[in-house]
Amino acid sequence: MRIQEIITPEYAHEISNTKVIGIDIGSRSAKGVLVADGHIYTALTATGLYMQETAEKIFTNLLKQAGLKRTDIQYIVGTGYGRIALEFEEIPNQIVTEISCHGMGAHFLNAEVRTVIDIGGQDSKAIKIDPTSGRVAEFVMNDKCAAGTGRFLEKIANLLDLEVTEIGDEALKAKKPSLISSQCVVFAESEVISMRAKGEGRADIAAGIHLSVARRVRNLLNRIGIEPGILFSGGVSNNIGMRLAMEELLEAKLVSVKLDTVFAGALGAAVYAQRYAHAGVGKNVREIGEFKLDLTDFHNRIAKQQESIIQGVNPNKKVGYLCAYTPPELFNAAGVDHFRLYKAGNTNEVASGELITQSVFCDFTKGCLGAFQEGNPLVSALDKVYTFYTCDSMKKVAEAINEYFVPTGIFSLPRVRDREASRDYFRSEIINLKKDLEKLTGQVIPEEKVREQIVLYNKIRELIRNISALRKRPNPPLTGQDFLELVKGFYYLPPEEQLSVFQGIYDTLSAVPQAPGKTLRLMMAGGIV
Repeated sequence: MRIQEIITPEYAHEISNTKVIGIDIGSRSAKGVLVADGHIYTALTATGLYMQETAEKIFTNLLKQAGLKRTDIQYIVGTGYGRIALEFEEIPNQIVTEISCHGMGAHFLNAEVRTVIDIGGQDSKAIKIDPTSGRVAEFVMNDKCAAGTGRFLEKIANLLDLEVTEIGDEALKAKKPSLISSQCVVFAESEVISMRAKGEGRADIAAGIHLSVARRVRNLLNRIGIEPGILFSGGVSNNIGMRLAMEELLEAKLVSVKLDTVFAGALGAAVYAQRYAHAGVGKNVREIGEFKLDLTDFHNRIAKQQESIIQGVNPNKKVGYLCAYTPPELFNAAGVDHFRLYKAGNTNEVASGELITQSVFCDFTKGCLGAFQEGNPLVSALDKVYTFYTCDSMKKVAEAINEYFVPTGIFSLPRVRDREASRDYFRSEIINLKKDLEKLTGQVIPEEKVREQIVLYNKIRELIRNISALRKRPNPPLTGQDFLELVKGFYYLPPEEQLSVFQGIYDTLSAVPQAPGKTLRLMMAGGIV
């Protein structure tokens, strides 16, 4: 296939003659895209037990189609479920998250795409992309349950005596789709068995299952906001029954493109491969000419942690806090899931919060209240909120949260910190916070555990300071926005995970070669930041 026949005209000129491969190793199938000499080649195979063997199979297939040798390939990018296991020692290569690759692939297939639905074998994702760059603006995913995934459809197809490739066509024959009410794959299977026993038609059950999956995906989309220009990618995208179910629920036509969208992730990987090759990005970014920090895997971790809290994956109490002076060491020692309420929220949440507060309050406080008011699933999962009295607006917001939504603990912060009396008072407030946490959890917080957490968090703070110090270079390897995004991890991720993640990010950034020159530096300050 010629590039001009596949890639949207707006971006076809960005595809050069550099010979690169994108490999997307999914949980059920592996896809590959080779770009070379004005053509695009594709390959598809089942994912085997060993990811590297699967990748080599894709690689060999693509080379054979293009009539190329292994040494002709200038760069490889791996993505998908099995990307971490990929190794190509003799060819420069990188790994990029499947979320970034599906977004970029969709962008190059149709410039009008704003939203990507990716349903794979083990998870489903809703991705919002920046239409000017193809980069991910926001995403959510559901990987805690098989319902809403290709694996779920496969299991139901077996119950209906169908192949998974047949269940979509069967759904088109339905006269009255069955109502599948269960949100759990196990219970949904039981429902299907019961329906068959009652004599409900196979086509009606198949249609009901597709609508059930589509409803789950729509719920994901609602969390990031649905924008027109919706592309359906992933292994389930060829299921005609699922496409029609999605169009019916979303009341919108899905975008059509000239490449099978199961290859969207592999195409996006190939686009990244071309960019890395042109920028001189060697393996482990040690031969880089121009470097941009990719934080999609970092965002992926945050999204998974948020999803874990929303779904109540573990029985821990869930705590939110409003103030930077609140010590996360105590929360972790108490064994509670915790995160900071620091995002100002979207326009609707800010406006909703203003109904409770005064208009002169800052957008941060309005947004925090509005998140509760609008039923934001993350804050709705909280058992309690804590804050320190740092300003009158924050105190009023904490009181409103306590009155209308969830219990709130409010502690005071001394105004003058260099006096002994102030330190004694603050110490007493921290002890009161500890007692309140013990009452909430029903467990005593051992002092040695608090000390362990202090040591752990101080190591993390040191790493973050070291990452920040890299911005002093003449050619900083990260932007101010990058650093603000990294700080989010401090407020969301478990500290043990943070230590590993931040160390890896620091190692990557510090390996970027320094270059002469002077970058214009601007500082933004104020609550709106």
